[in-house]
Amino acid sequence: MKRLLALFALGFCAASFNALAANRYVPFEGERTTWHRDFDRYDYVMDEATFEIQPFKRPENERDAVGAPAKGQRRCIVVVVKQLAL
Repeated sequence: MKRLLALFALGFCAASFNALAANRYVPFEGERTTWHRDFDRYDYVMDEATFEIQPFKRPENERDAVGAPAKGQRRCIVVVVKQLAL
């Protein structure tokens, strides 16, 4: 019974730690640009071989579109609302 209680307590502590880590605010790295006026946009590229993600400066002529990535890379874009609707 003591072992079962100890396992339960350990599991509860681990779950609590994960919940706290998930609630921590982590800002996006890289340059913030605008997407369709009402949203912030963050651009990244991911290497297909290593899955390493790096911030990417999008070309000015790209505007709201997404250009073709270099060979062996994937473009990744995060779009965030500037103001929450209440």
